[in-house]
Amino acid sequence: MPRSRPVLVALVCLLVAVPFASAAKPARAPAGPTQAVIVKLLKAHYLGDDPVNYPSATYTYVVHSVARASARLGNHFADGTPPNKKTTVYPVHATSTRTVEYDGSRTMTNYDAKYVFFKDEFHEWTFVIKSEHSTITH
Repeated sequence: MPRSRPVLVALVCLLVAVPFASAAKPARAPAGPTQAVIVKLLKAHYLGDDPVNYPSATYTYVVHSVARASARLGNHFADGTPPNKKTTVYPVHATSTRTVEYDGSRTMTNYDAKYVFFKDEFHEWTFVIKSEHSTITH
């Protein structure tokens, strides 16, 4: 019987330690893009290199609102995420205005669009336009 006591103590220790190890906090979902990242990417998309190519015109881009939906697992075909990889997408609904002024005239384009933001294969933020409605005023 002297050998059974250490075995019993080891078994009790194992039974006590396993629940504590499994009670560890679950991994948090990755954080979505910040407001600054969203504005930066949208501005780069909607202005492009026009300010450089046409320096005599004045370009402005303003994001008015950003609404976020719950993060979800992306789909390669529907969301444009990298294939054969589990990618979390962050749906965003944003309204914005692009203004171009040239020779005293002004053209404003108002955008109301839905996007999905995600990190690409190089771990950089990018997005895909899911739907977009724009109106132009002069």
